[in-house]
Amino acid sequence: MRPVALIGCGAIGSAVLEQLRGESALAVAQVVVPPASQAAARELCVRLAPGARVGESLLLDGPQRPDLLVECAGHGAVLQHVVPALRQGVAAVLASIGALHDADALAALGDAALAGRTQVHLVSGAVGGIDALAAARLGGLARVEYTGRKPPRGWLGTPAERVCDLSG
Repeated sequence: MRPVALIGCGAIGSAVLEQLRGESALAVAQVVVPPASQAAARELCVRLAPGARVGESLLLDGPQRPDLLVECAGHGAVLQHVVPALRQGVAAVLASIGALHDADALAALGDAALAGRTQVHLVSGAVGGIDALAAARLGGLARVEYTGRKPPRGWLGTPAERVCDLSG
């Protein structure tokens, strides 16, 4: 069984935990969330990932060292958690692909993956239906209206932080 670390345990992270429950080849060994989210993450892990360590930092050595990192925590988590894991040779799945708009973050990810001789896999993330919409367009879909909702703290670590008081 291969250990997985999950960064973030909000809507996407919870869905990932649900999908991995009972998976025979993968086991969630770590869930990394800020202190304010740890109680809720622990409660969820009791049901979906028994034995998973819940904390605010990623352990990259020892028995819980992940073979795979799944990021679903937002742009700030990319530099904080994904880059160091890549440097240590841990493959990563990146849901917060909006972080790639920052040329420095993109370069850091590429450099870290090369240094660790591993890869970053990009997924649709929060706009998970975009792949389905692209495929549906081929079948004649002409118009879509998208409404996205995100809590203000979900924009931490993004350019929105410079133009809005996210805590207010």
